[in-house]
Amino acid sequence: PVRGASRIALAVPFALEEHLASDLENLHFAIGARDPSSSATPVAIIARSTLERWQALWDAAGIRPDAAYAESSLIPSAPNALVLVLDEGTLHVSRTNAAAYALDAEPLPLALDLALGEQTEAGEHVTFYVSTADYTANKDTIEGLRARTATLQVKLLPDGTLPLLAAQ
Repeated sequence: PVRGASRIALAVPFALEEHLASDLENLHFAIGARDPSSSATPVAIIARSTLERWQALWDAAGIRPDAAYAESSLIPSAPNALVLVLDEGTLHVSRTNAAAYALDAEPLPLALDLALGEQTEAGEHVTFYVSTADYTANKDTIEGLRARTATLQVKLLPDGTLPLLAAQ
C-alpha cells in the first residue's frame, strides 16, 4: 500500500509493468481518485506519442482541455446487463459495478468471446450498440450472440457512436 498522490504516481507504472506490452517510458499513466469502499485506484494508460499528437492538435486549434476521458468511460451502463459498443474496430465493454474497457475488435468473434467471458447456462442480458455499416458487415456474428445470452438488444446508431458518447 502506497499513500500520497506523488508516491502512487511513481509506483503505478511499475506495479502494472508486467501487464503491459509497451515499455513504460512510451506510456502516460493517469491516476484517478481512489475508491474508498474498495481502495481500488483507477488508472488510464495511453501511448505517450498519441497524447503528444492530441496535444499538438489541441494547441493548433487553441483548445485547452481540463481533462481527457477514455471513450469506454462514456459507454452507457444498464442495470444487470452487459453493454457493448462496436466503434471503428474497437469493442467497448461496460458491466454494472465494473470498470469499462476496450478491446481490439479484430477478429470480432474473439473480442466477443473475451467480453462475454465464462458464461453460465442462462447467459446475461446484453445491449449492443453498433453503426448501421458495422451491423451490416457483422450481422451474423452479432445475431449469433442470441444463442449465448439471456437477451440481446441491438441498437443501431445511424449517425455513428458520437451522439451516444456525447450524451454521456
